Amino acid sequence: MRTESGAEPDSEGDEKHGYFVGVLQAVRDSLRPRMTPEEAAASADKPSPSSSTSPFQTTAEDLGNKFAALNVDDPSQTFIDDFVNAPVERPKAQEQDPVAYAAEEQVSLEEMLFSLTLLMNDLMKIRSRIEWIWSNHRDGFFDLGAAAVATNVAVALARGMIDEVEPMLNRYERGAYGVLNKFFLVLGLRKGYTLDELVLDGDDNFPYDLYELTNETYLVAYRLLVSCADVLQPSQLPLIKEGLFGHYDAKSDHTKKSGRQKFLEDQIIIMELFTEFITVIRCVPGYPVEDEVLRGMRVLEKTKTVPFSLVFAVQILLDINHTMRDTTRSSFNIMVQQTSAVETHLKSYLEYHKNLRIDNWPASNDMALKQLIQRIQWMGSDPIHKVKSKIMKSMGVPVSPQMELHRILIYSPVLAGMYLYRTRYDMWEAGIAIANAWGSITYTAHLYNALRHQNLVQGLWPDMDLTLSLLGESSVWVGDERPIGIGDCFKKFCLQMGVTASAFTTNRRKKIGTLHSRAGPRGIKDGCPVSSKFTAEFISGHESELNWTPEMVQDILARSRSLVEEPSDNRLIMSQLDAPVKGKGKGPQKDKTDMPTAEELVKALILALHFESLEMAFPYTLMHRWCWNLLRQVKNECDPLLRELYTPAYMDRENQLPWVIGYILMAASGIDGGVQDGRLLKAAADVFSVMTETEAGMVSIVVMKKLGFDIGFEAEEPDIEKE
Repeated sequence: MRTESGAEPDSEGDEKHGYFVGVLQAVRDSLRPRMTPEEAAASADKPSPSSSTSPFQTTAEDLGNKFAALNVDDPSQTFIDDFVNAPVERPKAQEQDPVAYAAEEQVSLEEMLFSLTLLMNDLMKIRSRIEWIWSNHRDGFFDLGAAAVATNVAVALARGMIDEVEPMLNRYERGAYGVLNKFFLVLGLRKGYTLDELVLDGDDNFPYDLYELTNETYLVAYRLLVSCADVLQPSQLPLIKEGLFGHYDAKSDHTKKSGRQKFLEDQIIIMELFTEFITVIRCVPGYPVEDEVLRGMRVLEKTKTVPFSLVFAVQILLDINHTMRDTTRSSFNIMVQQTSAVETHLKSYLEYHKNLRIDNWPASNDMALKQLIQRIQWMGSDPIHKVKSKIMKSMGVPVSPQMELHRILIYSPVLAGMYLYRTRYDMWEAGIAIANAWGSITYTAHLYNALRHQNLVQGLWPDMDLTLSLLGESSVWVGDERPIGIGDCFKKFCLQMGVTASAFTTNRRKKIGTLHSRAGPRGIKDGCPVSSKFTAEFISGHESELNWTPEMVQDILARSRSLVEEPSDNRLIMSQLDAPVKGKGKGPQKDKTDMPTAEELVKALILALHFESLEMAFPYTLMHRWCWNLLRQVKNECDPLLRELYTPAYMDRENQLPWVIGYILMAASGIDGGVQDGRLLKAAADVFSVMTETEAGMVSIVVMKKLGFDIGFEAEEPDIEKE
């Protein structure tokens, strides 16, 4: 056919075609046994015109005969119509298929380095802000608990940033570690170092002389953590001989050390802490706090891999030690002092109420307080040291006296601060609950306010004034305003107790009734709007899988009642508001362009937490006991008049002491019968003079000052009711 069309003969093409035809003939021969005798004879009798040239060639006639037995029918019209009108079905995903299929994004080296550079810049800003926090704590400006929580949130925010970029880094050789080594080389060359200075020969090829550069690129922390992962064995603790790497001298000047000395110092800190962390993970269940370092160590212990987020957290730990130096022990002592004070207050409360009970404070609540005492005592005994000592003794290894107690809390101010914060948080919750159950603080505040506005008490009761300042007007006074007139004082007191005024008039000649108002008693409202969001679950690590975002932090900060001003002279002026700052809102900001950076959010967070630290650390249980003692004295002083006015049945149990305040205010207001009788109010004023004229009114403030809180305030003069 090609020749007839004018094409030149192609011997190579003919050979290929002949081979193909020969294959068909071979197939025919293999099928010959299945042919009928007639078909087989006909097939055998047909000669091949080209048999002389190739055994595999055949004729077109032979090929046509192969299909002679086939019948081809035209499709029916019904079939054609069904085919043309058939719906087009698109592929669908299988039902309940948990797998999401997506094309893998291709990332170039340039894109990866660009993303890494942005990440490194953001991480450096967070590192700088954390260094600012701890330098201010070292100098006595920031509270330990506030600094620790703000730091842990900052590292958690950094973890979110790292988790977005790390999968991209893991596509390259040795993952993030390998990429950071390349980043170190690029950064070193840009800073003018030669390749010989950056890349060293030998087994120990770490560039100690370039410590600051390796610190900046996280290679110090990475190298140390890789070494930790290499020595970790599943069946034994990594107990390291004391002094194997040297001894950490926190009093030495870090800035005057050589690069090798700085690296060795970091090695001592990390290797000694590594033993502590693994001991907690494997042998100390129920450890009450968990920071980002301990969280990352759990990942390392489980997978023997070193995530970049753990590297950053460990670098922050080293940075804090570089900043704090030997003052880390001072922070540890602050934690011990304040947690011991909590234990003392709890024991005093339980002893005080051994025989004094109230219906709405069940025994289970006291059990929770006892468990808090047990936890403080357990932590004070250092369970980590006990486990290590027990294992070493079982191995026949003497316990070195250099293996100091509480090493993990001394080397990690973040863990120490978070433990203090959790203890303080639990005590704050208990203190407010106790004050609300007994009504001791708020009801006594109503009587104190009435005496002040009636000009029957001249001095101040510093403890009560500080308490009211911390709690805010809305937490104590119904309607968010202090009552001034004596009649208003009585009405608002009744609303606070959750009873009607008739409850007192009804009980003039009989026992106390139960004429409650619809609203019920009003307790102290929730305070510490920022600090209260960092619950025990967050501090203990039960929410460690929570991925913190800037929007979440911004949402918490929107609840703050603190107003921060920064004048041009580098001072901070913080004032308390009785409601969140107008314009902040309670939801996360929708406009991404208005969202502060992570570093800015951390700064706002530490200021808000520090501002609320006094409110959270205040000894409410101590204040409760002093208020209750004061009510006892008021009752004893007023008892003859109370019997005269209300019969001996005015009170039959001590837990009814708050009702005495109602009788005093009712008599002075003249609501019952319209005759004002101020004798009870004046008798109560004589008792309150002890609080306003002696140091008995500053017991709580003295305790707070001993704990390191610098307290100073000015109380406004009350509006005196005019007759």
